[in-house]
Amino acid sequence: MRIKTILIILVAVILTAVVAVAVILKSMDFNEYRDQIAESISETTGRELKIDGELKVKLSFVPSLAVNNITFANASWGSRPEMAKIKRLEVQVDLLPLISGEIKVNRFVLIEPDILLETDKQGRGNWIIGKKEKASAKLGPATKTGKQDAIIPLVKEVHIKKALLTYRDGRTDKQINLSLKNFRTRSADMQSPFYMDIDGAYNNNRFEIIAELGPLNHLINPSQPYPIKLEGQYVGTTINMDGTVKIPMKGKGLDLSFSAKGEELTKLVKLAELSQLKGKKVPQIGSFDITAKIAETGGIISVTDIKASAGKQDLALVEVKGVVKNAMKGKGINLTIFARGEELTKLVKLAELPQLKGKKVPQIGPFDIATHIADSGEKLSVTDITITAGKNDLSLFKVRGVIKDVIKGKGLALAISAKGKELTKLLELAEIPQLKGKAVPQIGPFDVAANVTGPVGKLSVTDIKVTVGRNDLFLYTMKGAIKDAMNGKGLDLTVSAKGDELGKLVELAELPQLKGKRVSQIGPFDVSAHVMDPGKKLSLADIKVALGDEDFAIVKMEGAVNDVSEGKGLNLKLSATGPDLGRVSKLADVELPLDGSFNIAALLTDNKDTFSLKDLNLQL
Repeated sequence: MRIKTILIILVAVILTAVVAVAVILKSMDFNEYRDQIAESISETTGRELKIDGELKVKLSFVPSLAVNNITFANASWGSRPEMAKIKRLEVQVDLLPLISGEIKVNRFVLIEPDILLETDKQGRGNWIIGKKEKASAKLGPATKTGKQDAIIPLVKEVHIKKALLTYRDGRTDKQINLSLKNFRTRSADMQSPFYMDIDGAYNNNRFEIIAELGPLNHLINPSQPYPIKLEGQYVGTTINMDGTVKIPMKGKGLDLSFSAKGEELTKLVKLAELSQLKGKKVPQIGSFDITAKIAETGGIISVTDIKASAGKQDLALVEVKGVVKNAMKGKGINLTIFARGEELTKLVKLAELPQLKGKKVPQIGPFDIATHIADSGEKLSVTDITITAGKNDLSLFKVRGVIKDVIKGKGLALAISAKGKELTKLLELAEIPQLKGKAVPQIGPFDVAANVTGPVGKLSVTDIKVTVGRNDLFLYTMKGAIKDAMNGKGLDLTVSAKGDELGKLVELAELPQLKGKRVSQIGPFDVSAHVMDPGKKLSLADIKVALGDEDFAIVKMEGAVNDVSEGKGLNLKLSATGPDLGRVSKLADVELPLDGSFNIAALLTDNKDTFSLKDLNLQL
C-alpha cells in the first residue's frame, strides 16, 4: 500500500474522530454538570456557590459559555445571605491564540451583578475566603524565583449592565453604593487603543466617564509613554485629563493636563461632608474652574500652572495661581491668591459668629484681598498681603504686610488702618450697653493707623496714630506704641482731647447732678497726657489740662500721677481764675456767700492715704 494512500486513510480517520467527538459534545447537556461545578468551587472557597439557571456551552474555535442565576454565599457574620448575585454571565474565548501563549477573550458580559463588600466590627472583610486565608498565612512571604513576563489577557469587549456594588463598614455602619447602568470596554487587539465608557451613580449621584487609553501590551512593557485621555461628568462637574505615563503599572513618570469646572461648587462641598458644616445650610457659592499640570519625577508629584477660580462677585470670587512642587507632602508651595466681593456682610453672616447671633448686621461694603503664600524649609509664609474692606461712609479698613511663619504665628509685620466719616455709626452697631436707649450724637470722622509686629503671643503695636471727632464737639488724638498688646503692657502713648465747648460733653455725660438743669456755656477745653506703665503701674506724665474761657472761668492743671490704678503719686499744679465765683458755684450746685473775681492756685500731692494741698494761693 502506498504511503500516500495510508496518509489519506489516516487523515480520514482523524477527521471522522474529530467530527464524532464534536457531535457527542454538542449533544451533551452541560446542565447535568452544574451541581458538580458548583460543588467543586464551594469546596475550594469554603462558601456555597449555586447555579440555579441554565448552563449553556457553544463549541467552536471560539467557544462561549453562558450561565444564569448565580449566587455566592456571604460570610457567616454578613448582613445578608449572598455576597454576590449575578443574573447572567457570558464568556467567549478564542482558542487558536492559545497555541502561541496568548489569552484572548472576545466577550465578557455580566448582567445585573449585585455584589456586597462589607466588614465586621473587627474590620475583617467578607472577601477574605476562609481556606485561602489559612493557606496564605502558612505560606508566609513570597520568594522570588526569577523574573517572568506577566501575561495580560486580551479581553476585546467587556459589557456590564445594571450592576450594583455596595460597601458597608461594620465599624461605622457607613455605606457606599456604586451602581453601573452601563460599563463597556473594547480593544481590537493588544496593539490597539483601549476604550472605556461608564454610566453610573455613586451614592445616587450620577457620573459618566469616557476614556481612551494606550494599548494593553504597553501597560507592562512600555516602549513609549502610555497615553491617557479621560473625560468625566459628576454632579454638574466636568473633569478632563490628558497626557502620558511613562511606567503606567507603577504610576511613574506622570505628565498630565488636568481641568475641572462646574456651575456650582456647593454641590461638591456638600459631598465632602465636612464636620464644620454639619447641620448647617450651605449657600450657593457659585461656579468654579480649575486647570493644572500634574507631573511625577523621582517619586515626587508636582502640580504646576495652577489656575483656579471659584465663586461669584455678589458673594466672593476667589482666584488661585501658582505651583506646588511636592503635592503629596504639601511642600514647595508658591501660590498667589485673590478674593473679592461686593458685600462683606454676606460672608460675615455665613460665618455665624456667636457675637452677631440675633443681631442685624449692616451693609459693610466691598472687599478685596490679595496675598502670596510660599514655604521655605519648615516655614509657611504669607507675603504681599493687601486687604481692603468696607466703604468710607461707614468704615474703610486696610491691611498691608507679611507673616513670615504662619504655622508658628511668628514674624508678623502688618500695617493696619481704618477710617470713616462718622464714628457714631460704628458705636450704634457695637450695641454698647451704656448707650442702649440713648440718642448718640454725631461724633465725627475717625482715622486709625498702626503697625503690628512680632509673634502672635506677644504682638507689639507701634506707630499708633488715632484721630477721632471734630472741633465743635471734641477732637481726640493718640500717638505712640504698645510693646505687648496681648497683655496690655509696655504702654507709651501720648493722648490729647480738645473741643470748642466743654458744656456739650457735660450734657452728653448725663450726670445725675445735672438732670433737668440747663448747662451753661463753659468754654473750650484742651487735655493732653503721656500714658506709660513702668513695672505694674499705670502712670500719667506731662499732664496738661486747660478748661473754660475768660468770661466764665479758666481752669488749668499740670503734672503727673505715678499710679493711676491706686490713685497715688499725685503731683499736680492746679489753678483757676474767673470774673464771677458765684456763677461758678451755681454750676456746681453750691451756694457761696461770695461773688466777684477769683484766682486760686495750689499743688495737689498725696502721702500714703491722705491728700494735701500745698502752696495754696487764694485771691477773692
